[in-house]
Amino acid sequence: MISCTVSGMAKTIADEIERREIMWDLLQGQPADQYKPDELRSLGVYGGAQGIWVDKEETASLVEDGCGIAVGLLHTGTHYDDLWGDSGLAYMYPSTERLGTRDTNEVNALKNAARYKVPVFIIRRPSRSSNTREVQVGWVIECSDAAKAAWVSFDPEADPITLLDETDDVFQLTKTGRPPRYSSTVQREGQSLFRYRVLKRYGARCLFTGIDHASLIDACHICGHSYGGSNHPGNGIPLSATVHRAFDSHLIRINPESYLIEDDTNGTTLRMLGIDPSALANETVKPNQEAIRWRWENTQ
Repeated sequence: MISCTVSGMAKTIADEIERREIMWDLLQGQPADQYKPDELRSLGVYGGAQGIWVDKEETASLVEDGCGIAVGLLHTGTHYDDLWGDSGLAYMYPSTERLGTRDTNEVNALKNAARYKVPVFIIRRPSRSSNTREVQVGWVIECSDAAKAAWVSFDPEADPITLLDETDDVFQLTKTGRPPRYSSTVQREGQSLFRYRVLKRYGARCLFTGIDHASLIDACHICGHSYGGSNHPGNGIPLSATVHRAFDSHLIRINPESYLIEDDTNGTTLRMLGIDPSALANETVKPNQEAIRWRWENTQ
């Protein structure tokens, strides 16, 4: 049972980092998924039901904007099942109906954690019915307003340039560099980072319909995992869940020369889904043409 509060010691950023290291050390005395909510609140790891816990009393004076530094991130997994991976977490910005600037202030606190390289605590339920919480420490590597998300790494030495490089000059259609080949054994490692990079590249909206509610957007592979497709964001596209299903079922496709969206029903399917055939062609940032051409030639 943890019954200790670590407070009143942060005068500088270095002090705050040390304070959190002490908090993490205190958490090591029991299994990582057996913490009671009251214990976490007592220690200062978390303070309420909101997604981002900011201990302003301890951290507001440490940063110029007065928004503080994020301490705890609650991951519910309610809307997004592909955010948590082995290497890190794509943490979506809060988007609530709370009055005032609370969402904005919490995002700024998240950005401050990245700016000053201060570790954060990620809290989630081991299972939906669990009365305890699992806690993991992470580092906010980058925040992307386009993705409406932050990438939180479980590795303090993670290199953001290597990890998040999305330029097409390093594009590789498959993970091995070899021609795509179908496999019945599908491995989906890196899906959380893939989602983050896709939303960062294109924005958190469906490129076919314009739907921009983050909980409705999937990161879709063009050359899929079953063919050895890579997790480069140029091999991905953000689509709403319904459009994603139609895309995977080959009811709609992308012409690799014109980038026009087509179907086999003289536009009926596109109209039913609310898709403008020229929506992708009008985008400034598009999927890599090699990926589009491969899908056109191999999956019709």
